[in-house]
Amino acid sequence: MFDKLFEQIKATELANKILETYKRVDTDKKIILGNGVEASPVATLADEYGGRAQIIVDDNCYMLHLIQDDRTYKYTAWIFPEAHEVLKDLPDLRRVQTTAKVVRVESRTNEFSTKGKVTKTFKIIATPSVMKKFENFLGFLHFNTGHSGLFAMSFDGDGDDILRCEPAPEKHVKPGKKDVRDVAGGSVEIANEDGYQTLSVKDKSDSYGSPDKEEEN
Repeated sequence: MFDKLFEQIKATELANKILETYKRVDTDKKIILGNGVEASPVATLADEYGGRAQIIVDDNCYMLHLIQDDRTYKYTAWIFPEAHEVLKDLPDLRRVQTTAKVVRVESRTNEFSTKGKVTKTFKIIATPSVMKKFENFLGFLHFNTGHSGLFAMSFDGDGDDILRCEPAPEKHVKPGKKDVRDVAGGSVEIANEDGYQTLSVKDKSDSYGSPDKEEEN
């Protein structure tokens, strides 16, 4: 009788331990995500078995990441009870959107990780006005605050605008995709990872105007 009661008590204690595995601990300053990007958590949870969970802010949303065997962190869609309790204590991001964006800009530029990245060096030769536009265009990418979009730069190719690279850039065009010469003359000429495409802008108000209707080609 007592043996069975003892076993029930031990089983209950074990179940409670499993249900309350994670506890909030001092927040880690930096972590490495599975894609090699460095992130700054806003909350850290850990268990006594080596498990570790991080809550980070990405694109003005809270995301939960779990530690992997290689010590990087992978996103999980499963919100366990302890993490849910911590999330309830974190600030409402609708009220701190501006601050979150500023922090993300700093982490994307000043604390950029080169792990898993490709490095290429080009010498750019251009007319002064094109060089300024090109540097501003790079600013779209370098100072990106974590949003997706279509970025463009005006270029008067049949006028005075000139830009050359040394060495010439490699073109990455898969079979069946358009080459750079195939899209010449489009309202907006777009470079993709595997080729090129155009975006036709109709009813323009001026030479680069605001489109009323867009069509993809």
